[in-house]
Amino acid sequence: TVQPRRCRDAFFAVLFYLQLGAMVAVGVTFGPEALSSNEDDDDAAASAGGTEGGEEQAGAGGGGAIELYITYRNVFLVACMCGAFAAALSALALVVMTLIARRLVQVALVFSIGMAFAWGTIGIGLSPKSFVPITGIIALALTVGYTFVVWDRIPFAAANLRTALSGIRSNLGAVAVAFLFQALALGWSVYYAFAVIGLYDAIENGDVNVGGDAAKVFVYIGLGVAYYWTFQVLLHTVQSTVAGVVGDWWYQPSSDTSSCCSESLSASFLRSTLLSSGSICLGSLLVGPVQVLRQVAENFRPNRDATVLMCLHECLSCFQECAVGCVDRLAEVFHPWAFTYVGMYGYGFDEAGRKASELFRKRGWATIVSDDLIPNVLFIASLVIGGVTGCFGLLVEALDGFAFTNLDRPEVTAFLIGLAVGVVLSSVLFSIISASVNAVIVCFAGSPVEFQQNHPDLSNDMRSAWREVWPGCMDIVDIKIGIGTTIGGGMGSADLQGSGSSLSFV
Repeated sequence: TVQPRRCRDAFFAVLFYLQLGAMVAVGVTFGPEALSSNEDDDDAAASAGGTEGGEEQAGAGGGGAIELYITYRNVFLVACMCGAFAAALSALALVVMTLIARRLVQVALVFSIGMAFAWGTIGIGLSPKSFVPITGIIALALTVGYTFVVWDRIPFAAANLRTALSGIRSNLGAVAVAFLFQALALGWSVYYAFAVIGLYDAIENGDVNVGGDAAKVFVYIGLGVAYYWTFQVLLHTVQSTVAGVVGDWWYQPSSDTSSCCSESLSASFLRSTLLSSGSICLGSLLVGPVQVLRQVAENFRPNRDATVLMCLHECLSCFQECAVGCVDRLAEVFHPWAFTYVGMYGYGFDEAGRKASELFRKRGWATIVSDDLIPNVLFIASLVIGGVTGCFGLLVEALDGFAFTNLDRPEVTAFLIGLAVGVVLSSVLFSIISASVNAVIVCFAGSPVEFQQNHPDLSNDMRSAWREVWPGCMDIVDIKIGIGTTIGGGMGSADLQGSGSSLSFV
């Protein structure tokens, strides 16, 4: 059920905004150093083989050491052009995906194969001796191989996507929110880069004394965590907003859910950015590391069927079970599905994670929800868009003659700038797809009767596809829908709870 309107996990919201303020202060204090250019710097860069507008980044005084100069203005210009290109390309991909929802997975995989081929081909044409065409060929091979592996599971993913994108089409304002946060991600990435470069210059030039090498490493790790946290907050704010929109669409007939900027969108956006911002900040900081820990812990999970009499081995198994159990308890709370509960119902993150885990455990869908076909396809699409954007940056550098450093490797720098910008921006935009799919699965687990009543065609399509890929998983759902149909569709969320469903949804 929707929770009372109040701020949750406020401590982590305060902590997030403190680190955000610290990064803003770093940018204001040291960022101008990265952008400054005076006559002495220009002369130094020119004499070192750079271009006008250079700024010394790192240098060692003596011993024939090479001084490195970076023209930050060129980096900024190329990043902005690559950002516009990546935004347009990812928007085009999203439009195509929305129009062909039933064949989205196949088209996304074929699109990724085509873009990977273009990545390698353009790289061969522009810079045949660099690593750019090699990475394109590797991406092409991996994409083709993955396509063959997952082809049998495509009907299941396609049914989920069709329903999810139907919910998005009913309220296109959610796409506008994604575009807004895409622009914020680009702006923050550029600002962050100049802030870090300015601070790095100040540390290396001795203007800021942070201590020894260990302290420097600690500072740089902290800067990396700050960017990761901010990017994840932007990403999950979009996902939580979309989850709220899809959740409202689930309980409304199709004829009542066609709007560009509905009340449900504004309510979901305000909940995600204000009341639940602390929960999103908490999850954004910890979900990624916990999921990595869980993947690592799987390699150390003891085999309980094995019989070993050695005392040392028994002690080691006990330690392994304890460690893996701790990770499992963390993973039960800190997982991506919790953001869906946060966006739809306004739970605190801890409670949201536990309720999502309980729902899937009681449904017996633990294996089903671990299917990562859609996230993987979206990641491949983002990676390929990043590669094509990198090739665009390479093309811009080749046509306009942008130089980034006094070292004669501008094509590598241009490609890496485009790659990073493309991956970041497309990930933000495609997050609305993954968020809508997660919301659909959560609602399908908790409220299948309402889905059948309000969107019968989509409900029948999903149940048919799920039976085909996961036989037996629809038994309980079919029983509930049959009972709901028999009594005239009068079964609400309270009836669902009383009949054994793990959660009630309103």
